[in-house]
Amino acid sequence: MSTYDAQPREDSLAEHATQVSMRLVALLRTARSYQIGNQVLTTQIDSFLGVMQAAFADVGEVQLLDHEGDLHFNGIRIPLRASNMRFLEQLQQEFHAREIRGLVFVPGLDRAEFESFMRFFLATDAYKGMELFSACETQGITRVFPAFVTAEAETVDDAASAVPELAQSFATYQQALRLVESLAPSRDRAAGVELRHLKRAMQPMVDAAVSGALDASLSTYDVDRLDSAAHALQVALISIRIGAQLGLDRATLAELGAAALLHDTGKQAVAESLPMRVDERDAGQESRARAHVLEGVRQIAGGNALHEGSLLAMRVALEHHAYGPAAYPALPPDHHRSPLSEIVAIADAFMCLRFSRGAGGVPRTPSEALATVLGPLAEAFDPALRAALVRAIGLHPPGQIVELDDGALAIVLATPPATPDRPQIEWLTGPNREALPETETRPAGPLPEDRRVARALPRTEWPFAETFAA
Repeated sequence: MSTYDAQPREDSLAEHATQVSMRLVALLRTARSYQIGNQVLTTQIDSFLGVMQAAFADVGEVQLLDHEGDLHFNGIRIPLRASNMRFLEQLQQEFHAREIRGLVFVPGLDRAEFESFMRFFLATDAYKGMELFSACETQGITRVFPAFVTAEAETVDDAASAVPELAQSFATYQQALRLVESLAPSRDRAAGVELRHLKRAMQPMVDAAVSGALDASLSTYDVDRLDSAAHALQVALISIRIGAQLGLDRATLAELGAAALLHDTGKQAVAESLPMRVDERDAGQESRARAHVLEGVRQIAGGNALHEGSLLAMRVALEHHAYGPAAYPALPPDHHRSPLSEIVAIADAFMCLRFSRGAGGVPRTPSEALATVLGPLAEAFDPALRAALVRAIGLHPPGQIVELDDGALAIVLATPPATPDRPQIEWLTGPNREALPETETRPAGPLPEDRRVARALPRTEWPFAETFAA
């Protein structure tokens, strides 16, 4: 088991939190009087790094974050005491002055890299928020960086949901969505400029996928289509979870998620005056719409230096529609798509079908979208990829209304990858569709061992038009 997976006792975390915060405040005070390189400041830096090395050995990566008025150390709130109150308040003021939520420290941090970071961190007027992040990225500083969003498990009220871990999952998703929206390209900014930030935005999702944590984010949607940021994030989430099921390592999953976020980058440049629905476009409009894959490649290339991450993002943008009978663009016969492009392609296919209409203009259910990917589109995707998709989202995807073998109706909230046929559900009725008490919260939790899903209900049998169940 790696140090990242270890779960030290809370008293051990509290001791590390106290030492790290107090030494960091002392270091920043000294830095106001001495320049980088001065022996007095160097001694303080070495002392601080010594404390960090002890924390790294115990807990791995260290996150020191300000959340809703309190400082948190790796998700545990640092309690205010008379002995530490002034240190914690000063540290919060330092974070606020730089428009960040805190700092993340990664094992391997040494004095040279930390001093490089401190030169930017101390220049408060010049480097705030994303400017501080970008300056660090440009200088290759990767083992200490500012954080902008947090998601602590203890911020979720256990009484607010029958399944608290799903409530926490959705809270994490909402925070990721806000960050993705803040990084989204605009018409006056090159689309790929933020690629270097996106891997960090995906880290909580990578952690959740690798750990097998449930994802409830899709269970609340029942709309004709998602906006561009939500679609991009959902494709990235599903792609990461597929990749985790296929055994990809964390670094590759982060690259995959960042590339997936940019898979539709070119759409904004071609979308003006185009009908949203494919069946409402004429031949010329459809040709323009399909040009978004090439436009995406151009924008990503124009906004980034060429490296593995940007090349992967360009391949994904180019290849994510290059499958099946309606594949585009036309690629050479001997061209082989990147395996990561294929992961994004199957995730994108499911999401596009999930929020589209089938025969007669009736919105597809989540199960119908999955059935289309596994049926009519099956030949376009490797069998292992299709199996990984089922494990990633469940045999009955989130948001699907199902009938249990006792006649009860329920909505699927999420499904553990290890048991794709046994979801977490929220009951809508009792056995034989008996009404539940209106004065009580609807029960929710794992599908009981003595129950099974009998069938997925078609849209015409759903007991209401909108879900919003989680």
